[in-house]
Order: sequence, then structure tokens, then C-alpha cells
Amino acid sequence: MGYKLFGPSPNVSHGISLFFAALCVFGTYTLTKYLAGFWQGVFAAALLLFSPIFFAQAGICTADIFVAALCVWTVHYYLMGKMVPYLLIGICLAMTKLTAIGVFVPIMLYDVCLHAKNGLDFKRQLLLSVPVLLAGVFLGFQYLTTGRFVPNSYFVTNNFFAEFNITALAGKALDIFSFVFIEQLRFIPTAALCVFVIINRNEINRAFYLFFGIILFFIVSFATMFYLTRYITLLLPLYFSMAAIAVFSLMKQRSVIVPALSLLMASFIYLSYNPRANDGRYDVTMKYSDFVRLHQEAAKYMENTFTGMVLLSDSPFEIAVKDPRNGYVSQPIETSMEMGPRVNTAVVFSKPNKQRFGSDVLKENGFLPVKTFRIGSLEFIIFRRSE
Repeated sequence: MGYKLFGPSPNVSHGISLFFAALCVFGTYTLTKYLAGFWQGVFAAALLLFSPIFFAQAGICTADIFVAALCVWTVHYYLMGKMVPYLLIGICLAMTKLTAIGVFVPIMLYDVCLHAKNGLDFKRQLLLSVPVLLAGVFLGFQYLTTGRFVPNSYFVTNNFFAEFNITALAGKALDIFSFVFIEQLRFIPTAALCVFVIINRNEINRAFYLFFGIILFFIVSFATMFYLTRYITLLLPLYFSMAAIAVFSLMKQRSVIVPALSLLMASFIYLSYNPRANDGRYDVTMKYSDFVRLHQEAAKYMENTFTGMVLLSDSPFEIAVKDPRNGYVSQPIETSMEMGPRVNTAVVFSKPNKQRFGSDVLKENGFLPVKTFRIGSLEFIIFRRSE
């Protein structure tokens, strides 16, 4: 809708992302206020806003920030018992991104347990599952029209689901668990949350069971499929809602809360801009801005130097240069993700040895490096096939 109203451009894309980020922050405040109170809501929203991965994702036009906003509002209206807004927002959530369907499985299981004394209400469960059913219908039509449930070009040559290996899956689940609960200083609110749960185990807010259920369900699910770190963005509103409630409950002296949480938020901001804090994952801190600048420099060089060439490249550079509306080039560059005979002019790779076609493979196929771009530890090398 934003593109229809204002036209496709990078500024519109960033504006849409910022709108959904604000909606997510406000939703976190609203949900936490509903569960515990005004100040808990304020601090949950503040912790979310300044969390390094959320702060970075708020300016990137990916579906993850949209899903996070829709997720927190879906959960909020479910807990309030308002079925109509739950269904409307839930349908948007399920249709925005395939993996978001996982939000509804814990909700339905939680609802069954919540009303177990009254028996299973099939009509209510059917209503709660409407977003999943509609997403299933959409996937069915997508398969009939494209021959694939997930037509993304990346999954033409890559598997969506991971190979079944208990050790590998357990290790991946542990890595995801660590990023959600420990990394980027989240071990501090996690420690407070653990103490709070132990102390109040007999009178904990029932919504915590739902939040933990959604988080753990996604950790297990992400371990079995294609996963990028930014996918956990949708879990952060629920995590920080619980964390803020826990901190306020444990800290009896209210005068200490503001300085303590302010220090934590300041630490979050430091991590966002610390070049050593990204651990090679350039979409979890503001380090991504260097990644974008490197793409821009390489794309402009390609456009000005190698007119009419077919570019061999992986995503995201392949996506960036195909459409001028992305803001990297003024004219589209023809791309290929396979080393075919038409790819005879130039190749761009970020950290080539980590790509499907590394430097050695390119050189074996007659490609020579002609230009290198570097920003910090990031590197782009442009290759050209020799005549």
C-alpha cells in the first residue's frame, strides 16, 4: 500500500519499516501494561527499542519487523479475549511470513490447557486456527501455480528444511536459545526473569506460560529449517515484556529501577554501534550500515564499468542490483545464481570463500579479480572472466 500511495523507493521502504517498528514498540507497551502496569509497559517498550537486533532491524525493510509487530498485537488481543481483532491481525500475520504460522500452535495448545476443565471447545479451536487454515490454502494455491510451496529462488538450489541429524539439530537449537536469552547482554534480564519465576512459581502470570511456549516452539522449529538470526525478532516483544515485569517485581526500591534499566539500555546502544559486537552477523547490530555502503559502492562500480554484463552473485547483492527501486543502481543488472555460459563478464562476492562459488572456483573457471572494496572486516571482490 505504501508503494501504491508514494511510489517504490528506498525512503518509502524504510518509512514502512519504521512504522511497523513503532507499532511493535507500542504493542509491547500495551501488552505489558495490560499484564502488569504502566511503568512495566514503558520499560518493556524501551528495552525492546534499544535492543541491538531490534534497533538494527527497525531500519531494514525485511518481513521480520512486520511479523514482530503483528505477533505482539495478535497475542495481546488473544489474551484480552477479543476474537475479531485477533483474527484480523492474526490472518495478516500468517500471510506475511510462512514461519509466523508457528505463533498459533502454542496459542491453541495454551487455550486447550486453559479451558481443560470445560472440555475441548471445537468451535473455539476452529476460530483460533483460522489464520493457519487460510495460510494453508494460500500455500496450496502457490504450489499449484508455481510447483513449489516456497518459490523463493534461493530454495531452488538450497533446502528449506535441515537434514535430520540429532546432534546438529540440538547444536543449532542451543545456538538459537543462546542468542534469544543470553547474547547482546540479554543474560541480565534473563537472570532476573529466572529468579522471578523461581520465587513466584506458584503465582506466576499465566500469560508467561504462553510466552515461553511461543519462544521455545520457535527455537525448536527454527532448528529444523533454514534460519537467519534476525528471525528471532518476533520473539523479542514477548521476552522483554516478561523481563520488565520480572525486574519491577524483584527490585523493591523503585528509585534504583530507572538508573539500572537506563544503564542496560545505554549498554544496548553501545553494542549496536560496537564493530566487534556483531560476531559476523551483519543484520543484528548497526554494523549493517557498513554492509549496505559496501553493496552501494560495488553496485555503482559494476553499473559504470561493466555495462551489459551478466552478473553471477548470491543474495542479497543479486536482489539489490536487479531492481533500481532498491536504490543501488539506476538501471537493472541481469543476474544469475548459476555459473552458466552467459555469465562471462563479471562476478561479485562478499567474502568469496564463504559463497557457493569461492575465489578458487572462480579462478579455475577463468575469472580474475579486478576490484576489491573493503569497509572494516567486510570485503567485496569483483571478478571478470578473462577473454
